[in-house]
Amino acid sequence: MHSMRLLAVAVLAAVLALCPIGNVLAVPQVTLTEDCGPPGSQFVLHATPYLPLEQLSYSPDVFDLLGCDSNGGIGCTFIVRSDAPPGHYVITYTDQGGSASVSYDVPCPTLVPVGGFMDPVNKLGVFAPYLVLFGVMAVVVLAVAPWKKREN
Repeated sequence: MHSMRLLAVAVLAAVLALCPIGNVLAVPQVTLTEDCGPPGSQFVLHATPYLPLEQLSYSPDVFDLLGCDSNGGIGCTFIVRSDAPPGHYVITYTDQGGSASVSYDVPCPTLVPVGGFMDPVNKLGVFAPYLVLFGVMAVVVLAVAPWKKREN
């Protein structure tokens, strides 16, 4: 009787492990090929799991949807409109498992140098601890190492 229960539990565990039901309510994931660009630039949004395009929300005054394809996920190509105002925009993909968002900046933020200067490296200051360590090790080896006398 005990072995039958154990067998039934093992079969049930195997069936649940192989069942694809876990993917139905998977949390959506969204990625972009680029996260910023000037007006006129294109990028592709990849979203999984695949669901209807109606669950994708974006700013139509900033982005034009060029087209989508589906190969296990959804890949949509967008273009930034030429009259898009500069800003930080969010694209959201929602399904039964939740929602995921990515952001896109128009245009890319510019990096401003912070200034500063470079000092030349003091090579003796860098290698001095290693030279001291090598010297101490050499003294210890010479003092402790057993010397054999050669017999003629």
